[in-house]
Amino acid sequence: MSPHEIADPTTPRSKTPFVVAGVLAAGVAVVATAGLAWRALNPATEVTGQVALTSEALVRIGPGGWYYESGRRGAPDLVRQVGTDASWEVPEMESGLSATPDLLTEDGTVLLLDGDAVEIRTADSTQRTDVRDVAQAYGEDLWPGERLELVGASATHAVVRSCLTDESDGAAQDVTVLAGVALDDGDVSWATRVAASCDPEVATYKARHVPAQRYTFVETPDEVLAVDLSDGDVAQRWRGLEIHDVAVRGDDALVTVGDRVRAISLRSGRTLDEQECRVASLGDDIGIDGQVSELGALSAGCMERSWVWDGEQLVEGPDDGGGINEPLSEGREVARGRLALTREGTTLHVRDLLGERPDQEVAMQSEDAVVAAYQPGGRLLVLAEVGDDHASSMRLVDLHTGDLVADATGRLDFSADVTPDGYALVESADHETHWVVGVAR
Repeated sequence: MSPHEIADPTTPRSKTPFVVAGVLAAGVAVVATAGLAWRALNPATEVTGQVALTSEALVRIGPGGWYYESGRRGAPDLVRQVGTDASWEVPEMESGLSATPDLLTEDGTVLLLDGDAVEIRTADSTQRTDVRDVAQAYGEDLWPGERLELVGASATHAVVRSCLTDESDGAAQDVTVLAGVALDDGDVSWATRVAASCDPEVATYKARHVPAQRYTFVETPDEVLAVDLSDGDVAQRWRGLEIHDVAVRGDDALVTVGDRVRAISLRSGRTLDEQECRVASLGDDIGIDGQVSELGALSAGCMERSWVWDGEQLVEGPDDGGGINEPLSEGREVARGRLALTREGTTLHVRDLLGERPDQEVAMQSEDAVVAAYQPGGRLLVLAEVGDDHASSMRLVDLHTGDLVADATGRLDFSADVTPDGYALVESADHETHWVVGVAR
């Protein structure tokens, strides 16, 4: 694909139930999977609802209902799927260290960083690729670096970043290379030099639970690049922008240019729509480094309004009501990504600005509950009440059905890890107890 350049911006409800263990007053089943019934490990903290796992071991979640539980007292690490019998044991890494997942994929594949290597693990095999493989795949006079960084994953590749040393001109120069490691066989199928230094900013996933993406961003001193995660091609270049000025979903991107927001096709480079937008924040609510899930929507929060991309045009919505993590004013409609929210007493009215989901009425814990921020937009809405240094309650609601998925009270970590497709990890404030909750598969 030939890169397209943009001029300098300074110029102008059918459900399969879990195993039912009881019923809440709200009509939500208290559930267990694989014989893991709910139990209160911390008597000061309680989580009820569609609970798949309660554990004192380290837990990570991924898309598709997959979660990872580290073994305790000699037990093996396990990968399991909510609401099914799918599971497999994860052996130790080559280094002998216990595996800690860096990313889970939609089919339950585990990606692990082990110093200078990345391991791709399934129930049937382990593939290991290290910095020497990356340097060899690049095909020039490059010396391998010491470590790899996992940038993300497409449907076909794990993408890693490495700092290599280029001696092709007789003088050593450090360069940044991105490489695509095939998920099926571990081969390095592409390697792309993206910067003539080792300090460009790369939009890596800070959440391990978002689904596969198509692009990542690289910010150099001169431009921002959109790099295709499947083949390493530079799909787009933006001069004079910073990495937070761009958000992408699928093949579409939102770009803030001065007091305007543009919807751009990464395939053609064309501007598809453009609207006025002062002081924009991009993503879906906040998003994960500008990389929005296919289950979310590209949005821009502006001074007087918001804009949501529907695939053809930018749809206008209300403003954000003063920012994230703020209690909602009585009767005032505000935007959170693709959602328009209005609070009346302790009832929250939820309207989809794109008109693709039915309106919902959600019971809030109190008038002071807030919509938890830093969640990749998707199926779950997280409402939280905030204590001095933790959350005192948390409520997770299925926006497709309006059903309560889980209710948590006690000393809680304020922000649950949420996947766009309807699963979440709730943790106690001391991070000693972990609950996996989610919609039935």
